[in-house]
Amino acid sequence: MRITVKRNIAVFSIVMMLFGVLFVGSNTVYAAGGTSDEEAVSLIMTVTEASVKSSFGKNYSIYKKGNMVTLNLWQDGVAAGAYGVAAGLVDKKEWDNMTETIRTSIATVLYDALEPYGVHANVNILNDYNTDNVLVSYLDGVKVYDALE
Repeated sequence: MRITVKRNIAVFSIVMMLFGVLFVGSNTVYAAGGTSDEEAVSLIMTVTEASVKSSFGKNYSIYKKGNMVTLNLWQDGVAAGAYGVAAGLVDKKEWDNMTETIRTSIATVLYDALEPYGVHANVNILNDYNTDNVLVSYLDGVKVYDALE
C-alpha cells in the first residue's frame, strides 16, 4: 500500500506543480485574455482529474458545488491499513506520514491552484471497502478529520 500511494501522490504532485507554474502564476494574463474564473476553475478540475485518473485509475470522484471543489480518493488497502493502525498491528507513524504526504502533495496543491479564484478545496480519503465513509478529510490544505485521531 505505502509504495503505491507514494507513487500515485508523486505523479499527482508533479502534474499539479507543472500546472501551477504554467497557469495559476499567470492569473492576470488569463483574465486579460478573457478567461473567466469559472473557466479557470473548470480547467483546474480537468487537469486535476487527468492527473488523478493516471494515478488512481477509477478510484476517485471530483465535483464542484458552489464555491467548493471536492476530490474524493480511495485505493485498495487504505481501510486495511487504517484497521492495522487501530488494532496496533501497524505503527501509527506510517499512517501519519501518509496523511501528511497527502496534505502537502494533494490537498495543499489543489487549494493553492483554486484559491486565487475564491474556490475552496475539500480532499477526502475514503474507505475502499465502503466509499460512503471518510477516513481523512482536508479543507483548504488543512487536515480537519482523521478517523484514527
